[in-house]
Amino acid sequence: MKDFLRRLSCVLTTVAALMIGVPAFASDVVYPGGGTLAQVVDGGGTYSVVTLVNLDTVAIPYNLYFYSDGGTPLTLSTTLGTNSFFNGVLPVGGSVIIRTNGTSNTISQGYAVVTSTSLNCYGYGTGDGSCQIAGSTVFGITLGTQTLEASCPLDTGIDSIIAIPFDSTTANTGLAIANSLGDNAYQYIGKGDTASLAIAFYDQSGNNFYSTSMQLATGQHTAFVLASQFPQTVGKTGIMVITALDQSATAVSTCGTGGCPYYVKALGLRVNLAGTTYTSVTPIIPCNYNSTYGCTN
Repeated sequence: MKDFLRRLSCVLTTVAALMIGVPAFASDVVYPGGGTLAQVVDGGGTYSVVTLVNLDTVAIPYNLYFYSDGGTPLTLSTTLGTNSFFNGVLPVGGSVIIRTNGTSNTISQGYAVVTSTSLNCYGYGTGDGSCQIAGSTVFGITLGTQTLEASCPLDTGIDSIIAIPFDSTTANTGLAIANSLGDNAYQYIGKGDTASLAIAFYDQSGNNFYSTSMQLATGQHTAFVLASQFPQTVGKTGIMVITALDQSATAVSTCGTGGCPYYVKALGLRVNLAGTTYTSVTPIIPCNYNSTYGCTN
């Protein structure tokens, strides 16, 4: 019943509802319609393997879009051909695996957006029929003589507060973050805009030892190592908390002086100091309970 009520709240996506508050979908739950893969990479010894899965009760279409760091279409050579866009139909219980060939000498990185809509699907939202599609990306990099892999889930949530744990005493932690074009329809003012990211670092005692900010324009993606981007984290352990806001004039007039919450996608990456292990770090999404809309942030 609790999950049903959370899903039911998602139906209330009228302009009035958006002005009051939008449900925050947990990143580990698959909600209909698709989502974003926060990191894809190819070339220079790297590659990505995208898997999409039909969890619906009918055959469903899928659309897969690759975008560069700048938000432009990213053309990649894959097992389904060379393009920035791929589509097809998945039977009930079916799946597709799309692997980039990794043959380029230079590294290309960005993110991917997956959509799946059909009038045959129940879904929710604007009435187009959002289909239950799930997925992930496994991406590999070469470290020394080994090729190591990490994974990135298809994030179908909409979240504006994201936490990433880090431990700079034993590993280098990286961050991939996208102002995804796939989230434009869900933003409070109904379109993509520049995301203002407030970034705060806390040690294990809860002390905020460093805060900063950055801007990420609509469609843009970036990935970096914390120790290089924020040397204040070197030798420390704790969590990084990202709070995303739309501070445009329209958002300020709609949501108040701070602007509107802005939905972004993120993923942590971790390589140990010896360079022998490589893994992803799943973002932590807080729940601020609202009696009308359930979890919001």
